[in-house]
Amino acid sequence: MNSLYLILVVPVAKLIMNGAKYYQTRHYFNKYAHWVGGHNIPLKQMQYNIVKLFKAADIPDHHFSDVTPIGYGRVQTANNISLFENISSKREEHVNIMRDKFHQALGTYKSKALEVFNPIYWIESVLYLPRNILMYVGIPTENIIAKISQIIYWFIGSIFTLVYMAYSNEISDIIKTIIEGLIV
Repeated sequence: MNSLYLILVVPVAKLIMNGAKYYQTRHYFNKYAHWVGGHNIPLKQMQYNIVKLFKAADIPDHHFSDVTPIGYGRVQTANNISLFENISSKREEHVNIMRDKFHQALGTYKSKALEVFNPIYWIESVLYLPRNILMYVGIPTENIIAKISQIIYWFIGSIFTLVYMAYSNEISDIIKTIIEGLIV
């Protein structure tokens, strides 16, 4: 029974973390909508948290160019301006893009929270564990190292499965002894 609790730690933690991020994003989205509506809300104080939630959801920044008339028929241009750094822009196109970013983040966190209940997600997570780990540390999964590590993982997994089938009782006893030693 105690080992069942250990197995449930990861899904419950994933559900809680993504659920919390979903509600944080929704909270900041409501604050942003009130700010756009003219309420006096200190949006700049929330900017760090909003951008942090977007980045955690892998929502890319939007860059834009700006042209400002400076008089006498001249204009000043600025290129590659970050929307995340200029979150307090009330220009209509920027507000629409920010709303889209909030909706993308909400959808991401909702999907990640609901993955907990999807058995196919967990099967894929186990089958592609090396790829997922390499993605987490920032190594491209199309890399030859990622593919070789995946093949080695499958090979070792196949060997382990064959050995377990041949010696299942002995391996089960060893695993039970190890778990009992960890729990006590």
